[in-house]
Amino acid sequence: MLISPPFLPARIDNQSDDDWIDIAMAGGTPGQGAFPVSFNLGWHGGLHLSAPVLEGGFEPVRAIADGTVVFVRQPTAGLPSLPPEHPLMYNNATSDGVVVIRHETEIGSGAHASVTFYSITMHLHEIPATIRAQGPVYRKEMIGRAGYINGERGRIHFEIICDEANLARLAGRASGDLPTTANGRADAVFGENYFHLPAGTLVFADKPLPDSATAMRQPPRPPHAPHNAPLPPREPLQAVHTSTAVLVVGIRHAEGTGAAGARGAALVTTYDADGAAVGAALQEPDAEYTLFKDASEIANAYPAAQRPAPSGVFALRRFGRVLGTDRLVPADVPHWRHIRYPGGQGWVNLNAAPVHRFSDADLPHWKQWRIIDDSTGHDSRCDSSLLRDWLDADHDGSVTPAEIAARTNDAGMAARLARVIVKFPTEWDGASVDARWSWLKTSTPENPRPLTDADFDKLKAHIGALAFWPGATGMDGTHWHWQPREFIRHFRRCGWLSARELAQCIPRRCLSGNTPWQTALERATTHRLALNHYFRKYYGASRQRHVHALAQIYIETGMLALMNEGGTGNNKPYGPLYGRGYMQLTWGSNYENYGKYKALANHTGAYADARITPTSTHAKDSGGQVMRWSPRYDPGIVSSDLEHAGESSGFFWVTKRFRGVSNMNRVADLPFSLVQIGFACWLVNGGGNGYANRHQFALFLKNYFFDEPLLSGNVQFRYPPLTPSVNLGTPAHPNMSPLLCSTFPPTEVPFSSTGTINYEYQRP
Repeated sequence: MLISPPFLPARIDNQSDDDWIDIAMAGGTPGQGAFPVSFNLGWHGGLHLSAPVLEGGFEPVRAIADGTVVFVRQPTAGLPSLPPEHPLMYNNATSDGVVVIRHETEIGSGAHASVTFYSITMHLHEIPATIRAQGPVYRKEMIGRAGYINGERGRIHFEIICDEANLARLAGRASGDLPTTANGRADAVFGENYFHLPAGTLVFADKPLPDSATAMRQPPRPPHAPHNAPLPPREPLQAVHTSTAVLVVGIRHAEGTGAAGARGAALVTTYDADGAAVGAALQEPDAEYTLFKDASEIANAYPAAQRPAPSGVFALRRFGRVLGTDRLVPADVPHWRHIRYPGGQGWVNLNAAPVHRFSDADLPHWKQWRIIDDSTGHDSRCDSSLLRDWLDADHDGSVTPAEIAARTNDAGMAARLARVIVKFPTEWDGASVDARWSWLKTSTPENPRPLTDADFDKLKAHIGALAFWPGATGMDGTHWHWQPREFIRHFRRCGWLSARELAQCIPRRCLSGNTPWQTALERATTHRLALNHYFRKYYGASRQRHVHALAQIYIETGMLALMNEGGTGNNKPYGPLYGRGYMQLTWGSNYENYGKYKALANHTGAYADARITPTSTHAKDSGGQVMRWSPRYDPGIVSSDLEHAGESSGFFWVTKRFRGVSNMNRVADLPFSLVQIGFACWLVNGGGNGYANRHQFALFLKNYFFDEPLLSGNVQFRYPPLTPSVNLGTPAHPNMSPLLCSTFPPTEVPFSSTGTINYEYQRP
């Protein structure tokens, strides 16, 4: 799912996504259009948002995701100067323009991760004529201008709803708290990973041996013993703590976000069963960048005959479990992490048998997600016993407006309310106003100032003027409501691309040729699963990493047209060990190391490429060394099996060495620039092949993935030249950006620009 807020203000350097979302979706404060209730306990299904101010106006309102417009109503002309008795002038001017969009996308693999939800944007003052019912709309496309709410300009009502079936798909369940007696969903996995530790979990003061699931230490050799003498037998470590209650350990990888120098870190947070943090998070610097190294060290600690595949250990460290085609043999490979516990710190095996694993995709209750369906009425008054109990400060059984105001303005309560998913009737049904709102004419603790019949008639006329339900959503009037800001914040951590989203990543026209929409969609459909699995494991949800990876993949594969090198390595020194996969794995040593990483079994029988025989030798690397390939695995699987095409590319990316370090995510996580693109090109290709094309792809993809308005038509830009006098691989060159030297300082000296590239962005 690719999703953005309805407003796209400019970002500042190093601004976190959470901070930017708060600016992009400002508003919805208690008493000013909050979610899910008003001060008199009336249901409110969305947020009143304030459009960020631009010079001379406001940021336009944009579609949050690709979709289909199912309902549109152009605003009534004349606001704010209509007669005071007009229904839209109730409590001053309120705009009545509305756009409802059905969004169909994916958050993972399989039917249960194919999701549909609706966004409703109310109080629009202008709507472009191009926004038409049953017409397509694209993420970041302008759908209107913010209008008036109660006389205040630049405001919208924004809500997100879904039906019962899609609640189960979006949340992984349709009711109750997350079950913790088994692992969470595997069809969708993203964001923070969680480990549910039962009472009785052992914590150790010292780090156990990496291959010891039962916490062992290795005593040193006795003094004066020969250096080749056997080591003494291992000894068990004694636990420093035994937990007395459930603990949840969360591991969140930065995935390229945050402060410079911390974009490859992991944060390890311990929570109690109710979600309260047990002390501050522990930071593991560069943990994401060193995943391959750490996985290899753990695998190599085992005897050769029992050694697990480093790829499986990589997944264990990344997700806490293996997903997809990865395998972990033996299954009890330990996952030791340093955590906090009440009263101290120590080491815990997160792959122990009683531990169950989850991610943000499970919407866990210890992160305050609650599915609430205890309302027994069918009107627009909140009678949820759970919510009323939260808001009843003095626990006297009644909830007053003063209590509601105090409780909803409390930061802790606001955080809880932001993560409730609540079922109640829409406020936009004009035919049921009496049934839903007549309680406003009765005095109750939550409604101490009842409306007169005359006042209610004015309110009814106002609601009727704004109403549009039933629209074309296909849902009845009672459905599930999400807090929109939290919904968008949450699913931006997903990173999974649907086939249509991936197809839109392939430019229709570029230096590499034209790709009609149907061709792009066919290729995206073919590669969607493998690419998503590969991206999830090696890049996380980082849009910037996806940009850099796809920019290289497109030129290596002819925009996903082929999985092997043209000419199949004929007249090349590497011969049958030619480029295959998304990143075109090449040379015998790379294939050999990939086979070790995946623990691929030796091949029997003839190889797919007849040039490989039981005795043939082939180039090991560019240094002139040769090797006999047989009896290793058939290298043809790197192109014929798309999961291997992705895994081999991820392996290449995280093992690529430069400037004394490895893992190209270190480059992808730097501030986006032409120099950064150029360096990534050089690391992948080592020369000028497709250099201009790779830049063009990166800038096209940046515009698609990033939170910036969509470009269209022909856009010119200049890119750094790749010539003998400006070699991207020479760190001492005066034009080399300091960003790309071994210390990666946060400053940049760009190359002089000498070229132009034209590209055209066309939507399907």
